[in-house]
Amino acid sequence: MNLLESFSLNHTQITNLHAELRQRVTQDQRIQAKIELNLTPKELSSGGESGLPSYQITVSLTCIGELEGAEKPAFTLQVVMQANYQQIQGESIDLIDFTQHHGSFTRQLYPLAHQHLRAMTLQLGLEQVRLPYDLLNTGGVAVSRKSLH
Repeated sequence: MNLLESFSLNHTQITNLHAELRQRVTQDQRIQAKIELNLTPKELSSGGESGLPSYQITVSLTCIGELEGAEKPAFTLQVVMQANYQQIQGESIDLIDFTQHHGSFTRQLYPLAHQHLRAMTLQLGLEQVRLPYDLLNTGGVAVSRKSLH
């Protein structure tokens, strides 16, 4: 089930930006980065005037970077945002079905969180870090593992 066909993104809000640079990183150092995206849904209302529900998804995009040979991460970056969705058509979708299929919103939510995380890498002088969205056009090789929950 593709929820993008039945829901409209009404609002997004950044609720947390976290950047922790634990080691100095120079441009010539290779970084191995782990990217993790978590989407957590919750019901906002079970139906308003239209009788159709609205839901909130908490989006957490985290990047942990390690220098080659280091025992501890060199940096941790995290963007947390809230995205509110309103069902606009079809039969009312309950929280159970929404929770089972909310991953279909990844196509909308990852690019939104990505742009904030990418800005953080640039502000910290980590230009050599390439996030998965960047790899399509740059040929970068800095990302080693990805996970999606």
